[in-house]
Amino acid sequence: MDDSSGGTLVIAQGRHGGYFVDGAVNNQYLNFVIDTGATYVTLPQAVANSAGIHCQKRATTLTVNGTSTACTSIIQELRFGSFTLRNVEVVIAPNLSQPLLGMNVLKRFRVEQDGGEMRLSKRY
Repeated sequence: MDDSSGGTLVIAQGRHGGYFVDGAVNNQYLNFVIDTGATYVTLPQAVANSAGIHCQKRATTLTVNGTSTACTSIIQELRFGSFTLRNVEVVIAPNLSQPLLGMNVLKRFRVEQDGGEMRLSKRY
C-alpha cells in the first residue's frame, strides 16, 4: 500500500547498462539497483540494521548464485524520487552488497525503457 506523490521519475541508464536510483528506507539513505529479476526489495544485512529493520521470518531464497538463507521483514517507509510507499515487504540478505528495488515495488508503477532512460510513473 502506498501514499505516493504523482509524477514521473526519469532515470538515466548507468555506464554498464543498469539503472540506479537514490532512495531511503526508514530515513536511511541508499542507492538502489532497479532489478526486474528480483521478486522483492532486497537489502544487505548492514543496511537493514542501520534502518532499524529486523528479521521477522527466516527464508530460503533462490538466486543466480544458488540457494541462500535470508529473512523477511517490513519496511515502514520506502522513498525514491517523489514516491513514498509504506509497509513494503523486504528480504534481508546477509551476503548482498547493493540494495535492490524489486518487482514487489516496480509492479505498482508503469515502467518504460527507451533510449537509455527508464521512466517510472504511478499506476492509477
